[in-house]
Amino acid sequence: MTSIDFPELSEAANNWYLDKLYEDLASCKKSPLSDFETKSLCALLCRRNISYIALRLRWSVGAVRTELCRGLYQYLKLLTSEDRIVWNQVADLLELQYRKEKKVFTNQENNWLSNIEADLRATHIVNLIEQEMLKQIDKDNYQEIPVNINVIIDYGDYKYKAKDYRAAIQSYKEAVLLDTSCLGVLNKIALCYYQIKLIEDCQIMCTFVLSNSIKDEVKVDSYNLMGLIFQEMAEREYKELYVQSAIYFFKQASTSARFLNVIPAWNIVDLLLTFSKNQPAYISRAKLAFYEFKQIAAQSESNFHKYRDNLLKEAVSVLDDDLDEWWRNQLDDLLAIPTVQ
Repeated sequence: MTSIDFPELSEAANNWYLDKLYEDLASCKKSPLSDFETKSLCALLCRRNISYIALRLRWSVGAVRTELCRGLYQYLKLLTSEDRIVWNQVADLLELQYRKEKKVFTNQENNWLSNIEADLRATHIVNLIEQEMLKQIDKDNYQEIPVNINVIIDYGDYKYKAKDYRAAIQSYKEAVLLDTSCLGVLNKIALCYYQIKLIEDCQIMCTFVLSNSIKDEVKVDSYNLMGLIFQEMAEREYKELYVQSAIYFFKQASTSARFLNVIPAWNIVDLLLTFSKNQPAYISRAKLAFYEFKQIAAQSESNFHKYRDNLLKEAVSVLDDDLDEWWRNQLDDLLAIPTVQ
């Protein structure tokens, strides 16, 4: 994965003395940092949360958290002499010694932020799409869709990978206004909002996708994004309402695709396990969620085989805690699920 695919590598390099930081952490580890550790570190320095890292690396949230706790967090404890490491404190702990001098916003950056506040915000785009839909109901106003619609979307994808989210949103917006039937493009706009932490806009865009009569498989990305948003809110504020919302959207993401998606199903288990550490009443719900996850994983149309190694690794790590024999039996069943040939 290059710096274009994982833009936090270059973003962190612009703002932090990474070579020195890598060297000091490698000294604590007694070996060089792994690829996962460098990417996660850069994301944390850019104040991206664990859900974001999981989304970019295509891991489950719990797998990322487990790897961080077993590896990078241990080296950070040695480096900073802190007893506990929390993802949103990493940048603050390292800022004094490793951060480069902060730069003020340039005029270009201020203009970019201003543009996001105007014609590229979710409510504006949704209003334009709705107006265009009304126009296209009238066959007299029908216009043939340009053959280069995919080129416009591909350009948006290119800009997204280059972390030029404003240009990406602009391109996706142009594409969907030319062809309002390709509402799946709005998932790409929602992801842009998520990347730049315009969470309200992300929710508005996802809600618009989910409220329209389109194929369920197109809605999967919106369901998953909504789940990630509420999972983050739940883990930050520990509110039952957010837990229920995250579970609902993850369940929809798991079952709406053409295949059964085990990642959002496991995210439910991870979320409930996180809550059970402070509220034991959640343990029974976590067990039930694990059982449902195992049922999905066992079905031939699921994508369990694709993520099997990471998920098994995380499931084994659960046994490191003081959990009963029920978990061990469930893990044996999980291990017994055959891989797809």
